[in-house]
Amino acid sequence: MKKLLLLLTFLPCMAFGQMTYVPDDNFEQALIDLGYDTGAPDDSVPTANINTVLSLNVNSKSISDLTGIADFAALVSLDCWSNNLTSLDLSQGNSLEYLDCSGNFSLASLDISGAVNLYYLYCDFCQLSTLDVTNNIYLEELDIEVNQIQSIDISQNVNVLEYYCTLNQLTSIDVSHMASLTVLQCNGNELTCLNVANGNNQNMTGFIAFNNPNLACIEVDDTTWANANWTVAGLNMDSTASFSDDCSSSCFPGFPQPDCSFLEVSQVLIDETTMTIDISIYNGDTVDINYPYIGLVVDAMGDTIQNGTASFFLQFALDTMTYGYALNSVSPVYPLTVYFAYSDLIGGMGTDTCVLSYTPPIGITELPSPDKHLLYITDVLGRTTQPIPSQILIYRYSDGSVEKKIQLER
Repeated sequence: MKKLLLLLTFLPCMAFGQMTYVPDDNFEQALIDLGYDTGAPDDSVPTANINTVLSLNVNSKSISDLTGIADFAALVSLDCWSNNLTSLDLSQGNSLEYLDCSGNFSLASLDISGAVNLYYLYCDFCQLSTLDVTNNIYLEELDIEVNQIQSIDISQNVNVLEYYCTLNQLTSIDVSHMASLTVLQCNGNELTCLNVANGNNQNMTGFIAFNNPNLACIEVDDTTWANANWTVAGLNMDSTASFSDDCSSSCFPGFPQPDCSFLEVSQVLIDETTMTIDISIYNGDTVDINYPYIGLVVDAMGDTIQNGTASFFLQFALDTMTYGYALNSVSPVYPLTVYFAYSDLIGGMGTDTCVLSYTPPIGITELPSPDKHLLYITDVLGRTTQPIPSQILIYRYSDGSVEKKIQLER
């Protein structure tokens, strides 16, 4: 019984004696000055003195390391601007609503993934190249000015009222989902895409997007209103930019486009027994063709003998690809008109078409000769295989000929 009483008496002392490791002497001295610790810096602070603190101001204290900040469990507001921080981990800052860590000129890493209740974030004049704010869905003010950020995902930040991102390396900004946004300052970036069509343009009092020399198109709610209210003289834009209600061609830059005159239908093989058609396209251009397919084949009588929408990822430059489809009708009348489609935008979101013509060589029929038959099929690594849709395969025939094919539809 005496041992149990002694143990119970000792436990509260242990709890009250828990210490937080604070290795940065300047940080600890700041806590001493605020009354959260006593004596000279010794790399530790009583946890009980800091775990209920709501607001902490340690600006301009020459602090290089904020280790120990995680034990400020109730912290709502943190000011630590103008220090010497190189990294700041607030991944456990669940209670944090306000953070100002600006002016830490060497700050290259900021983790606020756990600060899910953050409303105000100021991390301007730092050295950040990346920043993840996808968990910070309540943000109302976001200031990342004067960093080295090339891309930032703000798609989850629908509540932002003021967004400052001046002097970064951003190439694209889309705030169309920020319905209450009133301030956007994005001057001094490398923008080619800017979408501010959020339905609230007339209430935006701080739109500044000048010094983006590659920005040609700004997507807005109303071009008439924008032209009347946002001007070059007002530093809203550069003289090379204009307003539009659709800047998709700027926001989704295109692939190099093939020259249709370098494309050729080198062969069409029609098998009316299996009701299939194989169309070989030679790409004589020096650019690859993205997401290609045969959209339509029409004969001289206007009959559609093939149509399809499936596409493959790529047809290489200076290469022949055979596209296999189901045949819609028999005994076509030549010449055939072949509508060869491909993507003109990254990701296959835009389509263009080359209209090609095909007439079989005189004296040659469109059916394979009886003495030519398929020996075997291999993949591009030389492994024997069966026909597989949407994959490049090598067909080897008894007459020694070889064809590269892609079977898109059957």
